[in-house]
Amino acid sequence: MLIKPLHLTLLFLCLVQGIHAAEQTIEPVKSNARAYRAHLMSFIWPSKLSSEQVDYQNIYQLDNIQRFQNEDEAKQSASIFDKKPLEESELINPFYQYQALIDNKVTVLSNQTWPMIFEEQGSVNFANFHSQSLFDGYPELTGQIQVKLGRYLETEINYKHFLFDSFTALEKKETLPINSLIFDELDPFFVKPPLAEERIIQLYEPALLLAFDVQRKTASKKLNYLDHPIIGSLLYFEPISVDDAEHELMLQALTEEEIVRDAEASISIEIETDETKPILLNRINDTQ
Repeated sequence: MLIKPLHLTLLFLCLVQGIHAAEQTIEPVKSNARAYRAHLMSFIWPSKLSSEQVDYQNIYQLDNIQRFQNEDEAKQSASIFDKKPLEESELINPFYQYQALIDNKVTVLSNQTWPMIFEEQGSVNFANFHSQSLFDGYPELTGQIQVKLGRYLETEINYKHFLFDSFTALEKKETLPINSLIFDELDPFFVKPPLAEERIIQLYEPALLLAFDVQRKTASKKLNYLDHPIIGSLLYFEPISVDDAEHELMLQALTEEEIVRDAEASISIEIETDETKPILLNRINDTQ
């Protein structure tokens, strides 16, 4: 009669130890995630400072070359944005100090700052960018950067730099007729304004292309200079917390959403204007 209670006691002790052991093994594993704020400035060297000859390739087709209808579309296409001016409350990191030294000596084509999160060793982060200035919708510089987290931050940047042909063209812009109460078409001195205004505009088209890759094992908290005879780059990785990086990514997503919303609003206004323009012209003509 005493054996059965003993078995129950041993069984109970085993269950308690099993539960305790399970609780010990379910401890949260420390995250290996790392986060950085990347700073990349790409610039073109003045011709007098570049002694090496670099040949550009002729462009025969424009189908695969990136072109934007307006600045809003250009902003939407990039996965990272141009660096905004510093505020007084923003902490200055060494990158901005180096940037101030070189800013007046070269032509800056692109200047971006963006957060990166690496889940573990071997993770890769990608970003696309292009120059802010556009030539008839074509950016002068486009690029993609990929960074792999390892012992170093292994960086590869694919650059495309364009040279352009320029030419002039005649543009006709429709104008609304003037509704005047003083002059009318019966007045011999009245000159009817033209319904189309003509002007000469400057157009651009990509003619030559320089495509090249830059690879480098880079380190954080250290200015990295990526050398090239035509395009130079300054790269700086600033360690930040994962929470800060996630917050910046959220703000960037909100900014992208605002850009898309503003672009959609401008498109709807243009469509509405095009639809109402004939009605407006008819009303003006009826009053004359």
